[in-house]
Amino acid sequence: MRRVVAEMRKYYDAAVTRSLSDLEDEVRSLNLPLPEGKYGKRELVEILKKHYWEQENPGQPVGDESKEGRRGIGSSSAMRSSGQGLSEPQILYRRLDGWDEDNDDGNSFTEDDERAAYSLARDVNLGITRGRDLMAVMKDNDKVIGAVWTEMDGNEFSFDLAVAPSFQGRGYGNKLTDLALQAADSERSYNDDFRINVQVTSPREKAMLEKRGLVVEQQLPDGSWMMTDRPRIEDPDED
Repeated sequence: MRRVVAEMRKYYDAAVTRSLSDLEDEVRSLNLPLPEGKYGKRELVEILKKHYWEQENPGQPVGDESKEGRRGIGSSSAMRSSGQGLSEPQILYRRLDGWDEDNDDGNSFTEDDERAAYSLARDVNLGITRGRDLMAVMKDNDKVIGAVWTEMDGNEFSFDLAVAPSFQGRGYGNKLTDLALQAADSERSYNDDFRINVQVTSPREKAMLEKRGLVVEQQLPDGSWMMTDRPRIEDPDED
């Protein structure tokens, strides 16, 4: 039972944190068919979600509202709330489209978490632009201590993150940055013209992104930097 619950949790997380090729290998290892035509991580996660649900709930449709059909999810939520083995802050993600609260295995943030994330952004003077969506929150017990927002505008991907001041210096900003860059990798698989374009305001953030392969494309008058993984090539023939 615990193994199945752990596997289900892993594949909910996979929507953000695992690569497309990794998910493909997992589907093949279970002798499950890959989707026909063009597909992404969402489709592979659905296949794996269905597979592990059916192992724990034979004969029950995925997401069945009956007591029997909800057995696997309920047990997982109870395990998480017990706090067993949770030495690191918990990462909660935006619920995937079409998945209701009974099907997220306790891995999705709530409306209260979302409000707390925006409050945190205000506390650290981070302005979140209208087009950015809250992708994930980081919680220590019941407190939101970090969050990351992402935006896809045309071919350009950008993100913002915030960590509560009392929790800074512990590597949590690095972890949230990696979550954002993993989401960027997912978008990249669909778009040959994809590029990351993010504004950075602190030398620490700049160094963190440089270690991950981003470069400064422009320094702005306010002292911040525009960083990218794919600098634009200027045409020498342009005036």
